[in-house]
Amino acid sequence: MINVIGSLAGEKGYTDSVAYCTSKFGVVGLSEALLQELKETNTRLILINPWVVATPMTYTLFPEKSSKAISPYDIAKMILFFATEIGDTKYITVSLYGYQDFK
Repeated sequence: MINVIGSLAGEKGYTDSVAYCTSKFGVVGLSEALLQELKETNTRLILINPWVVATPMTYTLFPEKSSKAISPYDIAKMILFFATEIGDTKYITVSLYGYQDFK
């Protein structure tokens, strides 16, 4: 299993974030291409694109949004879920859409 942590900035562009969004769109593209390359190898790829993550950088750059931030612990729990037998499925690709745009 390959875990990739991206950002919702890889799915939607934001003002004053050209370089960041460009790099995150690249992460999404890399993941999608790699998934196609690995199709026949029985390797799973999990791409998680959180929005605001509770980090020191978030508190500094977006203090008004930090109260709605997801914790790194919650992201780790999501990865662990997909690493277990319950989350291990060869037949389902999960795309989670539906997020609150905090801008």
